Amino acid sequence: MIKPEKLRQLFEQGHLSQEEYLAAGGKIEEHGRSSIHLEESTAQMVIGGENNHVTAIINQVQRGKLTDAEMREEIGRYLNWVVSENRTITLHGIQHPDPNRKYVTLNLDSIYVPLRAIANEVRHTQPNFGHSLSERESAEPRNITLDQVLTLGPRLAITGGPGCGKTTVLMHIAWALAAALGQNNAALAQEKLRLAPPLPLPIYLPINRYADHLRQFQPTERRQRTLAAFISQYMIERQSTLKLPEDFFAQLLANGQHVILLLDGLDEVPTEEERAIVTQAVEDLVQGHAALRVVVTCRTVAYKGIEQFREVRVQSLTEEHIATLIRNAYRWVYAGSEERQAQQTNDLLQGIGKMEAERRERLGEEAEPLVNSPLLVRMMLIVHISERRLPDQRAELYLKAVENLLAPTYGRDVHVGQAIGKMVGGKRALAMVQYIAFQMHQRGESQGREITGRELHELLAAHSSFADLAEPFMAITYERGTVMEAKGAAYRFIHLGFQELLVARYMDDVLLRQQSFHELLADKLTDSWWREVLLLLAGYLALTSPERAEALLRYWAGLDGQLARWDVNVQWAGAELAATASIEWPETPSALRKRIAQQVRELLEAAGQRAGQNDLQTVWGKLRMPYLYKSIQPLIRDQMHVAFAVVGDDRPGVCTLEPELHPVAGTEIAIARYPVTNAQFRYFMQDGGYTAKWNKVWSKGLAWREKETWHEPRFWRDERFNQPNQPVVGVSWYEAEAYANWLSAVTGQQYRLPTDEEWEKAAQNPNGGDYPWGEWAAGHANTVAANIGRTSAVGLFPKGVAHGGAHDMVG
Repeated sequence: MIKPEKLRQLFEQGHLSQEEYLAAGGKIEEHGRSSIHLEESTAQMVIGGENNHVTAIINQVQRGKLTDAEMREEIGRYLNWVVSENRTITLHGIQHPDPNRKYVTLNLDSIYVPLRAIANEVRHTQPNFGHSLSERESAEPRNITLDQVLTLGPRLAITGGPGCGKTTVLMHIAWALAAALGQNNAALAQEKLRLAPPLPLPIYLPINRYADHLRQFQPTERRQRTLAAFISQYMIERQSTLKLPEDFFAQLLANGQHVILLLDGLDEVPTEEERAIVTQAVEDLVQGHAALRVVVTCRTVAYKGIEQFREVRVQSLTEEHIATLIRNAYRWVYAGSEERQAQQTNDLLQGIGKMEAERRERLGEEAEPLVNSPLLVRMMLIVHISERRLPDQRAELYLKAVENLLAPTYGRDVHVGQAIGKMVGGKRALAMVQYIAFQMHQRGESQGREITGRELHELLAAHSSFADLAEPFMAITYERGTVMEAKGAAYRFIHLGFQELLVARYMDDVLLRQQSFHELLADKLTDSWWREVLLLLAGYLALTSPERAEALLRYWAGLDGQLARWDVNVQWAGAELAATASIEWPETPSALRKRIAQQVRELLEAAGQRAGQNDLQTVWGKLRMPYLYKSIQPLIRDQMHVAFAVVGDDRPGVCTLEPELHPVAGTEIAIARYPVTNAQFRYFMQDGGYTAKWNKVWSKGLAWREKETWHEPRFWRDERFNQPNQPVVGVSWYEAEAYANWLSAVTGQQYRLPTDEEWEKAAQNPNGGDYPWGEWAAGHANTVAANIGRTSAVGLFPKGVAHGGAHDMVG
């Protein structure tokens, strides 16, 4: 008989699965400010009759032949399963420092850090003017932390970049609610989620599975295949040992009062058409069910909005978040040594700080940090534990993480794990997975994210170098995961970024030995599905062959003459890739970076010159920039301006302190060619614009001084609005007045805000019409029709310039 403390140690160190631990008589405890003790020696949570939350759930459904006690028992088993599925995170790819431990498993609640987010307004296709003022104000964008997310309303869409922690939020919600329900502990839900009773039953579902389900039927049949019916079927099939009524989950969804539906990964639905169908199914499900709570996650770039849902956009990590995540992780990795925990934490944080400082010195103070998401923190942990050094660009970071994910490690059966590890590990494994990645990516955006087990086996069996690895590789992937993972009958890379890096590596290691840049890449420049691959290719070449990396950037920018004879959309795509790649490559020759910036500027100026003669829809209409799906042509220009901002937007009056002025006809004033940009406003902030030094300029703004906590414009740190060449937003009249007064003081020139009359004169077209350019026409301003969804870089719409030369007067 193993002593309880030894049994607990074996479980915490990863030697026993939860099922093995419980079967041996172990007990699971969740330690924290609200201690939860799951009194069980089997995989079953016992629900007492006094559990008011579970009683409320049972009262909402027809229980069939089950008694109340049996229902409580089955619900308890379900809740225990939810806790088991969501209580820990395994960091694959990290070889545990203790050779007796298989892998690093972290307690989710102990390491969970509620990240920052911006809660936007509720989406309504038709405006509802019946709201009171307080209701409209509550729907305005506001900053929150993600432990507040469930307080924002019953319909939520959590969006963000890849690896930003969206799925982890749903896992934490599911765990906290299941634990709170099982223990009849409303205080736990209040503490972890700020959610008051009644507590809903969590139902977690990868939403792309519904799209897979619909694909089995003809379009005429799909209308009958409701999302509610599929969810009920999916949950019962996943928990085949449960004796709950077959329609248990369907009944809860129909009633809606005591359930929360957690739909993960809308962006993983393969095509835009299928995403629209799934989105409509979600809207249909909530229609008429005011009490039903639904949370959807989606990558920002793929999110088009869901009717009646409020978008909650996850923001980049702060330095404090990064430090907390790393500290929490090392507390579990080195559980027996506080000294080692502190040493490793400080070493990694110092390494990241040095890397980011060098990056800012190279790219400017406004450069986006490399480590800005939980995924990047995880990669840093993998590389730090295994490599003892940190790379300073994404391609190398991804590559080191992939290499460690493929390193031989033990499976549950030590001998089998060793044999498979030796066979699959090393360079041969890397060659195999990059071959798999390329073959999958070639299938396109709609089919390139997953491959069935049968297809994967056939793919490897058909290759002479990998045929003998098919079964062992699939076995170890199914058992413990590698750089790939098995989900049901499908295999996929654990992150699309790994697939894209491996595709890039395959292109260099295999294809570019036989083909030129032009032969291999020409048809991929305007395909958004390949854009990240191409950028990682540039990064990988920068590691292995800087001369070829420079040649690639020259090819993309058209500096070798190849692109000059192509149509303009290919030229734009190539120039944007070259600009972005030069930003990410630390050693890009300065002369080349300047030449690329010049090429981008020439393309922008040429577009402006053509604007009066050519339809911009024709000029840019065919080009699909990354993750941008609607109104393509303005989004293309916006992406170009973002790249231009970092490589150097040197247009007069954009990032320089003093504006470029144009006289306003019929007045004695001149108006700035562009709105005040973030780069210009930053000069004001750096010179004490928000401190007592400039209180003397608030001549008309005494109320401003009452806002002592204001130290920067609203949205200043919002990634949608903070590029240097975007207009500054979120400033009050007082701030604008202070800026004009400050600019006058530091330049010796007289600047002020225009009056209404002066603004109208500057925006008027002397030839008539209601707009600066005359009569309304698309493509002249950043309007709702452009569907950019944020401010655009100044001067983005050359067709919309006013007669007097001022840009962006409307929109």
